[in-house]
Amino acid sequence: MLVAASTLVSVTALAMVTPAVTRARIAQVEGSGAVIGGLSAAGTVGSLVGVFLTGFVLVALLPVAMILLVTAAACLLLALLTAVAPQRRTVTGVAVAGAVLAAALVAVPGRCDVDTVYYCASVRTDAAAGPGVRVLVLDDLDHSAVDLADPTYLRFSYTQRFADAIDSTFPAGAPVDAVHVGGGGFTMPRWLAATRPGSASTVLEVDQGVVELGRRELGVAGIPGVDVRIGDARSLLGAVPDASADVVVGDAFGACTVPWHLATAEFVTTCTACCAATASTCST
Repeated sequence: MLVAASTLVSVTALAMVTPAVTRARIAQVEGSGAVIGGLSAAGTVGSLVGVFLTGFVLVALLPVAMILLVTAAACLLLALLTAVAPQRRTVTGVAVAGAVLAAALVAVPGRCDVDTVYYCASVRTDAAAGPGVRVLVLDDLDHSAVDLADPTYLRFSYTQRFADAIDSTFPAGAPVDAVHVGGGGFTMPRWLAATRPGSASTVLEVDQGVVELGRRELGVAGIPGVDVRIGDARSLLGAVPDASADVVVGDAFGACTVPWHLATAEFVTTCTACCAATASTCST
């Protein structure tokens, strides 16, 4: 309701701009087509710039909440700079209403523990599964589940299949050098450290905010032998020396799907090269 209310204010205010400017620019019918066409072109250019600025710059640099605050502040500042005497009362009223709604939107607790660059991320407890069980939720989906008291806990069937693939390939208890495409709750690095002491896990995670949340809430900082590298996994995996790993674990998901560039023949070739010198396994 707060989002709808605050959006209504901004959309209403911005929708007033084009009719008001058009009326101010048109003194007579002659030449009105050029005026309207020029304003339409300016609006189209502004829309394109806004889309690309948001998608390629702001989203990469700032959390969503901060983007909204920056945008709101910019709109209010421009409104104040362009206001003339007869309009000041209207501008002031809109500004006050927007500020009140924005403050309410920020003050009311949301469902995110942290608003990362990519996700609304949170950690919830699952007392029914065990007192130490924590679930990492990214947006609306459970992405990882760990038990702080039992590092061998594997809740999801696909992580159990990862473990089966590793156990069927390497001698029981023997340490392995693993590269993990995607970090999440660090389920598999935690399992490897507990079941195969001495294992080394290089984790390639695109979202720094998810890693920091894991360190605060999921005990990630206490997992031995973990090297975290932040960035796109395909680029980072290409920088890993050939034949330097025993296993590559593909555990990167965007919602319910693997990001397309991590599901190509070229990416699989890179995975294979990473562990080509051993009796290797690439699990995805």
